[in-house]
Amino acid sequence: MVRHRNGNARADLAHPSPGASLSQLMLTREENVELHIREMDEGAVRLESAPLSLQVEPTSICNLHCTICGREAWDSTKNPPGEMPPWVIDAVTPILPSVSELLVGGYAEATLSKTMWPLLKAALDAGCPSRLISNGTRLDQAMCERLLRTGLKFLVISADGATETTMRKIRGVGLEETLAGFTEIHRAADRLNMPPPICNLSFVATRSNVHELPALIDLAADRGVSEIFVGHFKIYREELHDESLFHDVDLGKRHFDAARKRAESRGVVLKLPRFDRRNSDCLMPFQMLFVKWNGKVLACCSAVFENDHYSLAAGDLSKESIMDIWNNTVMLNYRRAVREGGELPKMCRNCAFRHDTLEAHTRLL
Repeated sequence: MVRHRNGNARADLAHPSPGASLSQLMLTREENVELHIREMDEGAVRLESAPLSLQVEPTSICNLHCTICGREAWDSTKNPPGEMPPWVIDAVTPILPSVSELLVGGYAEATLSKTMWPLLKAALDAGCPSRLISNGTRLDQAMCERLLRTGLKFLVISADGATETTMRKIRGVGLEETLAGFTEIHRAADRLNMPPPICNLSFVATRSNVHELPALIDLAADRGVSEIFVGHFKIYREELHDESLFHDVDLGKRHFDAARKRAESRGVVLKLPRFDRRNSDCLMPFQMLFVKWNGKVLACCSAVFENDHYSLAAGDLSKESIMDIWNNTVMLNYRRAVREGGELPKMCRNCAFRHDTLEAHTRLL
């Protein structure tokens, strides 16, 4: 039987003894993975295992105005700027000993948040590997040294071009300002005699920038990047519709093939999207939760903003504990639909995580 660190059986979690904290009753990380695998094999809907991954957005504020980002099109009254209050960190901290990874970031710049630091500290104290998503522009010497002291495991920087012109057109910031973060984190690691985090790069492919992907692979490899994630452009505004590679699949495949060869020659892992995937099973509500800065919780990270058409809202930490949300009606209904072939929630039926199609990547706001 999978047991808790304090020796009590898992069933104790449902009815903790008086004075027992949730963190004392959570499974260790290894036990949680073991139980998750067993529950998936058994077809479970109500999960005794905790989420494998927890993504937390410490702020909804960003210092850039990227033309392809959903921030430039969303309803600003429903998505106001905000900073995560301490009580939200307190609400997620108890499950960190069980979580395989804490991912910090969303549709904003996490390093603008003072709350990011206690969040990373909580992960460090729980022995939970942490991953930071950043636009790279604020990763100076002091910040990189501080990040290293939090035990940061992965650093992901987003870049959408290999030239100044393309970067400034899409992100309004220079190429060097973005990629310098990789250089700074390695320099900081050398100064502190500490291992650097594993460095990854995220790239959103469009018709205007896909030809620069091979060159970006070279630039990234030169700065210690080991893995590059490429995603299809999600169309949030009608005037950007023509930028989608689904309008020119041959163009996309040609440059993806060139990028694949370049990555192989540089020893970089390259993860590319497809053009033909449909009705793929989604495991997100079986594996992860997304916590917004205000304590609201989403069942996936496909659309991490307030919008009735695309966001799968799961709960609110001001009203329920995170483990109660993990097995509430929203989550159970979704899992039951996947397990039993039922009707998925409206926003999941044509999700870009399940379909590599133009329709699924058109998300007009």
